Amino acid sequence: MTKIGHGLPPILRSATADLLTKYGPLLFDWAARHGSPLNLVWPDALRENLAALKGVLTERRVEHAIYYGAKANKSPGLMQAALSAGAGLDVSSLYELRDARRLGADGARLVATGPAKTSAFHQALINCNALISVDSPEELEDLIHGLPADAGQQPILLRLRPRDQSKSRFGMPPDAIVHCLVRLAGEGRLRFDGLHFHLSGYRRETRVAALSEAADLIAEARRMGFFPGMIDIGGGLPIQYVDRARYDAHLAAQAPEDYRTGKIPDSFYPYGSTLSAADWLHRLLEAEMNQGRSVAGYLAREGLTLAMEPGRALADQAAITVFRISRVKALGPDSHVIFAASAPAKLGSPPNS
Repeated sequence: MTKIGHGLPPILRSATADLLTKYGPLLFDWAARHGSPLNLVWPDALRENLAALKGVLTERRVEHAIYYGAKANKSPGLMQAALSAGAGLDVSSLYELRDARRLGADGARLVATGPAKTSAFHQALINCNALISVDSPEELEDLIHGLPADAGQQPILLRLRPRDQSKSRFGMPPDAIVHCLVRLAGEGRLRFDGLHFHLSGYRRETRVAALSEAADLIAEARRMGFFPGMIDIGGGLPIQYVDRARYDAHLAAQAPEDYRTGKIPDSFYPYGSTLSAADWLHRLLEAEMNQGRSVAGYLAREGLTLAMEPGRALADQAAITVFRISRVKALGPDSHVIFAASAPAKLGSPPNS
């Protein structure tokens, strides 16, 4: 019997496909020499993905700041590729920040958008004057208390929780954003640079709605005497993992007995996206906001920079992990468990990329 999922191969760039189909013995040799799992990276693929996004933004004359979401793949090779191609880095931990600094990134190339930041992480971000997205009024107070008395202006964004994300744990509703702005009016050591949001899902419509909410708050902040110059839409750009038609056929062929629970899940990750990240971004910039304005037109007229932190969309096709199979256990006539080896590299061999 042909099992579900058969005939659903991943989309692979030619270099990766050639390695897997024509040079398989190399993988066995490398795994023997360097250990399993073995991480292989193609920094040029990340640079190509970045160039595609920058091309869309430049074509629409949108000022932009792209930060590679390093948590998607922390390979120093990919982080360095992002920096060398003109992107910044979104660091989500003290350790990622340290890696970025070792690669030569200064604070102007760094942003920290994650909601969970320790006091040590805050302090390290302050020390290099990196851009910090503040998730809550409580985080704002923690940040203020950690600032030196003679600190220069620390750039921050305030993270918005849009109305249709009311169940999210992250970000602040509009009234809390205004509360933070009132607090900032009396704090000269912080500089309000703009707003940030990060939404679940991949629908452009939710991004446009969130941008409209952010536009209202940007206008309110300017009335209060601030000079915000950025809206950060986070990450969540789609990736084409598999062919769309094959993915639709895969979903249609499912049956309850394919799952141990005896139930087909209610929803699935959109592995078979119809759009590339660049196509998706182009359509977002063309989408209408309030009063018939396009997103690109609004940003240009208001003099705003569009920031984003794509992670997987930049790392797409840029890395694979090779595992040596140590054992295959039969669970039934057509069901097996595969055990992958986790062995250190031999002494004297170079580390994984």
